[in-house]
Amino acid sequence: MFNLDFEKLIRTLLPPILRNSFWIAFVFRLTTRLRINHAETRTLYNQHKYELAFTSQILSMATRLNQFYGTPISGAGSIYIKTQGRDRAATYIFFQNENRPNPNTIYLDSEAQAPLYCYWDSELQSDVDFIVYVPFTIPYVPAQLAAIVNKYKLAGKRFSIEEI
Repeated sequence: MFNLDFEKLIRTLLPPILRNSFWIAFVFRLTTRLRINHAETRTLYNQHKYELAFTSQILSMATRLNQFYGTPISGAGSIYIKTQGRDRAATYIFFQNENRPNPNTIYLDSEAQAPLYCYWDSELQSDVDFIVYVPFTIPYVPAQLAAIVNKYKLAGKRFSIEEI
């Protein structure tokens, strides 16, 4: 973003014959709204630059939440995020001729063995991809916290908010 010095710009763009204090002050007064717009644009630019510095990575998102609520970045009393792992251990099925250790045998219904259910990887996952843990000492509005997380999370990721 450009850092404009309006007084210097006015002095250099005015013709030499008009470079006295009256005309400089007059043109400076005419550019008041322009200077205000430039300052507002610069503030907005810095704000967006700050928000774009955060990514959907867990550490970056937790840092953003802690900065928003004024809590310490890490340690006791801070907001943290944990990812969810698989709920069930994966069971791999092999053919007998693959000579794998501890092969799982699949039986027919008539053999009266405990059933073995097969799932896709996507079915093994839980309802949420990550959980945002918020200490009970932080006064927060759940909708506002969800809006901040939605802004930075990846599309398709699900989350829940839990108070600790």
